[in-house]
Amino acid sequence: MSHQKNGAEHLGKKSSGVNLKDVTKIFQQPDTGKDFVAVNHIDLEIKDGEMVTLLGPSGCGKTTTLRMISGFEYPSSGNVFIGDRDVAKIPPNKRGISMTLFRMAALRPPEVTAEEKLDEWERERHWNVDLPRAGVAWYRTREKETVTANSFDGLSLAADLLPAEGPSRGRVLMFHGYHGGLEDFSAALRHYHELGFDLLIPDERAHHRSEGKFIGYGVLESRDCKTWAEEADRLWGEAPTFLVGVSMGASAVLMASGEELPEDVRGIVADCGFSSPKAIVTHVLRRRLHLPVTPFYAVVNGLFRLLAGYGLTDRSTVAAMERNRLPILFVHGGADGFVPPEMTRQAYDACRAEKDLLLVPDAGHGRSYLEDMPGYQRKLDAFLARYGAACEQTGS
Repeated sequence: MSHQKNGAEHLGKKSSGVNLKDVTKIFQQPDTGKDFVAVNHIDLEIKDGEMVTLLGPSGCGKTTTLRMISGFEYPSSGNVFIGDRDVAKIPPNKRGISMTLFRMAALRPPEVTAEEKLDEWERERHWNVDLPRAGVAWYRTREKETVTANSFDGLSLAADLLPAEGPSRGRVLMFHGYHGGLEDFSAALRHYHELGFDLLIPDERAHHRSEGKFIGYGVLESRDCKTWAEEADRLWGEAPTFLVGVSMGASAVLMASGEELPEDVRGIVADCGFSSPKAIVTHVLRRRLHLPVTPFYAVVNGLFRLLAGYGLTDRSTVAAMERNRLPILFVHGGADGFVPPEMTRQAYDACRAEKDLLLVPDAGHGRSYLEDMPGYQRKLDAFLARYGAACEQTGS
């Protein structure tokens, strides 16, 4: 029987190892439209029967390389040989190989400082990070107190407390995003502080100083928001309190608003949050990984529930808005290529409490403050003044 030179049978019988020759993969950044080189002229030979480990930091191209071998991504240039045949442009179902790729997206990320993250944004995303870098530098010079709290499931969580200079108007609790930290709101930190607020800045679970193996995609973090609000009252007494979140942190504070929070929590600022873990995972599968939702979503959801203890449908911001009674300032960038602005619009439309919405047309993910600082500050200052004043008038 002759081999089918254009089919999977040919590959199955003739395959003998994998050989990548001068392979490059370039993506276009959805936020900026600029090119991002994920894999740069790599040469790799894997002989038949050989076991090879790809080791490197997050973002160095390991997953992209495996996706090019499997056929889920095509190289921008170079050759991918399976046996003696270049399969660089052949779809995965015609390669005659079986390959499973999975990265547990809820795992604790590698430790990266805010300064290192800003350097990465400047180098790889070509973002101007002068203002965030100045914000981090300012923050590093402030005298802060480290505070700890115990989560509902027994983790030790850590935060910084930066007291106001002079009489305090209240507290702002600031929750960062997925794989994020101080850099997520570094440009705005000084503004909040100069308005007269104490700043409590937690490390989310499974990030930095806080314990935990798994990220909660807002589901678990929303319960941590409540913990921190209660712990702040226990340590320093009641005070006008605002919950502020960016990205996953925004989703967490919105989900928390549907629960019973301390009475001194007076409002929420939610910047570019996703509507639910299911919604963002489905979006990433379709738009960024170019994978069919079925069966991958079921696999991801099952692993999250098995390993991390929660499911992707356990909580949503839209459902929380049905119960929320706190005023909310919603913010989103119109050019957000990671979390669609429609997700904020859905939560805004479902919100039955007092609310306001700021959409910054040209801002990418988490970039609204930087793209329209005057407009953002006007909205923010008015929101804090209105509901902080309302709090003072009630005698809290």
